[in-house]
Amino acid sequence: MAARIHTNEILDQIIALIDANLSPAPPAGLGLKTIAKGGVEFYVGPDDFSVVLPAVFVKPLPSTDLAFVAVGQEYQVTHRHRLLYVRRFAPGDLVVEQKIADTLKIAELLIDNLDLGGLALSNGQIILSIPSSVEWEPVEDEFVASFNLDFSATAIAFDVTVRTRR
Repeated sequence: MAARIHTNEILDQIIALIDANLSPAPPAGLGLKTIAKGGVEFYVGPDDFSVVLPAVFVKPLPSTDLAFVAVGQEYQVTHRHRLLYVRRFAPGDLVVEQKIADTLKIAELLIDNLDLGGLALSNGQIILSIPSSVEWEPVEDEFVASFNLDFSATAIAFDVTVRTRR
């Protein structure tokens, strides 16, 4: 039976796009040390967390929407993702300006790759992908600051809609 939902393939492609385009050092990229599938909550303390920054964590949100397009034949699947960007700031850094610039690099990369870099899905096709919101001070910002006040986070909600056949 051919795959119809493609969650791992989409997550892997998001990670690959970010890695290829944003891992290089600034100004071309963000100098990312980590692009991981999952959430920041999997890191248990500041000692192991500080060595992975700057980082982007990508995880599916709690639900994926499934809908029939043609009864019994075609499905539309909307995957919702949360991308969390975390970095350490030095004293004297322009934190707000840098958070905005860095986060917009991630959002622009996603906008520039609406087909996720031409991702070919077995039995499916990406029909839309779009960053749907940016959080400049997400709840995770307080979580990472509890490790170290120099850590800061932003988040992007990213939706990918796929049309697939039975």
